[in-house]
Amino acid sequence: MTKIGLIPVKDVTIHISPVTIKTYPTTNLTLKVISLSLDQRVPSKANLVHRTIIHCPVCDWCKQEPETTLHALWSCQELDVVWEDEDLWACRRSVTFLNFKELLSWLIKKQNHLELFSIAAWSIWTQRNQVRLHQLSYSPHQIASTAKDGLAEFVSVQPAPRSHPPRTRDQWLPPTLDMIKIIFDGAIFNKEPKSGIGVVLHDVHCSLLAFLSRQLSQVYSPLEIEAKAASSALQFAVNLGFNQAVLEGDSQVLMTALVNNNTFLSSDGLLIDDVRLSARFFINYITLM
Repeated sequence: MTKIGLIPVKDVTIHISPVTIKTYPTTNLTLKVISLSLDQRVPSKANLVHRTIIHCPVCDWCKQEPETTLHALWSCQELDVVWEDEDLWACRRSVTFLNFKELLSWLIKKQNHLELFSIAAWSIWTQRNQVRLHQLSYSPHQIASTAKDGLAEFVSVQPAPRSHPPRTRDQWLPPTLDMIKIIFDGAIFNKEPKSGIGVVLHDVHCSLLAFLSRQLSQVYSPLEIEAKAASSALQFAVNLGFNQAVLEGDSQVLMTALVNNNTFLSSDGLLIDDVRLSARFFINYITLM
């Protein structure tokens, strides 16, 4: 198990940090909302029906539509009072999303108040649960202002960013317009039988879009862990809605195999094939050595 701040996540650490919030740390609520949406673990009524736990998926608030995660946190007409600020949430009336993950991906790409959205979404879900359990709860009319106040308080207590002396390193080349750069790496731990992978996504402006880290309870060879990291990196980008990317890694053997479409007869070849399969989800894909 790995951790994000104070919040444990099953086996993956995911962090989203758009340019609009790069001046202060990401809240734990943002990370929790993201991890729930990517794993589809939100116990909405539609999900509970799918798991045969209940039989009726209809939303308890509006009594009209199935309570999917997207409906419960975003599109239900009873939430109009939460998302009524046109300066912040005009996309609610102008853009149609198929599911919550698609909405989240759009907010990340557009750098559209992800922190504030996460706090409000979590407050909505908390309020729905309190109502279902017949507990005291605040009114939906209070959620928007409460979320803004909570975010302002969070920002106010963050320490000022520390300056770091410049380091000499190779020049970083950004991806071309409309593409992201996916940088991955694998690691093998010396003191315990474990491996790890890390993934970083950057946009054309060199800004951090997202990163992922995962610990694996098994020791792999250097080529195996690099291949697993590359495959996980591509899948991570796909889950966030990206389909044009530049893939960059520091394993010359792996990158050469991907560029030249080399074939391996060993077990490494199967892992490299997994990387190629993951790359098929991209309409524009470049591999850099």
